[in-house]
Amino acid sequence: MYFIIKFRQKTKFAVITIGRSGSSELIYKLSSNVNIVPKPDNHLYPERLFEKYGKDIKVIFLTRNIAEVIQSILQRKIDKGTIWVEQHYKNLNSDFVNFSKILEEDILNFENLYDAYNDQNIFNVLFIKYENLYFNHKETIDALCKFTNLDNLEIIYNKKNKWRGEYASTKDTKLNLMWDKSLQEQIDSYDFKLKKIKK
Repeated sequence: MYFIIKFRQKTKFAVITIGRSGSSELIYKLSSNVNIVPKPDNHLYPERLFEKYGKDIKVIFLTRNIAEVIQSILQRKIDKGTIWVEQHYKNLNSDFVNFSKILEEDILNFENLYDAYNDQNIFNVLFIKYENLYFNHKETIDALCKFTNLDNLEIIYNKKNKWRGEYASTKDTKLNLMWDKSLQEQIDSYDFKLKKIKK
């Protein structure tokens, strides 16, 4: 006679991001405290995340000022070369052939990924901003602690983290982006927000 014993799997956390938004550092920080979905699965769309890991997942969706993200990608091309950028495009389900249009169109599908998590009804999602997370916005850190059931998290900006690019980040990065308005307005409309699934 065989007995099948089912163990309740601990809730997993997925840090999903539009890219170049501090997700690698956050995954690293959380990995010793929670059961976390590894990289490079931090760009999966909700349906694919569900297929791969099931429904017992809480999602932390990390955003950043779009101009900063694009600046970081352009700098990564200088720092790491074309092969790194091609892989980044692949991770974001994008075609590197369109790289030259990066300032003209949302060729990395940032808005599609953001909207997919904003509109889905599979996972609870905490939307947080890179700028708030890494520069000590207490309410954002408190919301993240509550969402992950952790007593406290020490998350500070680390100039020496291995994922950081070589350029100097500023709040005033001015790139002539022609497509970021709608997504940037959504990101700017909150400090953080919790989307709970409808039961």
